[in-house]
Amino acid sequence: MEPNVCAAQILIDAPIERVWAVMMDLAAYPEWNPFVVQVDVLDGAVEVGGRLRLHVSMQGSRATAVEEISRVQPPTQGAADFTYELRGLMHTLGVVRARRLQRLVAVSETQT
Repeated sequence: MEPNVCAAQILIDAPIERVWAVMMDLAAYPEWNPFVVQVDVLDGAVEVGGRLRLHVSMQGSRATAVEEISRVQPPTQGAADFTYELRGLMHTLGVVRARRLQRLVAVSETQT
């Protein structure tokens, strides 16, 4: 069975380092991501193996999900990645497998 993939992209008028800084400011996610109400860093650091609790709002309903960070690659050679994966009962039972990949690519010195 092929996994379902949802993807979106946008051109941002800012250098990749600035976009990375905004993306890694997890407390500020609700300012730019209407899906995320709050992000809690559960293990004290944003690093591979660390966990996040996402408080999300979908169609008027709120939910929480624990995610494990699987990749933190700051900008190098014009690209950066921040990836985290769903954990918890739904993952353990194999009902839902989800990976969220946020990839940045520098288009120029002033656009990402």
